Amino acid sequence: MRLAFTFGSRKKVLDTIKLFYLAKTHENLPIYGVRQKSLGMYFTQDSDVVKGISRMPLNLARIKEEDLVDIEQMFASITKENEFEFPDAENDDADNVDLLN
Repeated sequence: MRLAFTFGSRKKVLDTIKLFYLAKTHENLPIYGVRQKSLGMYFTQDSDVVKGISRMPLNLARIKEEDLVDIEQMFASITKENEFEFPDAENDDADNVDLLN
């Protein structure tokens, strides 16, 4: 059975897979651009795992434009929103700060 996708439906399927991956792992699904027609050289076999070999493409081949979200930017904005400023040591009320409220 052969499935034929139009460009729009192919993009929807891939975006759905990326979304589920993002929800499960909190990371973008890495998409790589490689020139080889056969992906066999990128398939890590059980014997490779035993030897500690990974056949993933180099990070240089990663297509960042395929990422759904910019993880670094997202964490930067979350960190900025949750910054906590400590009271000045010179402030008389510094010893009376209630950190639970």
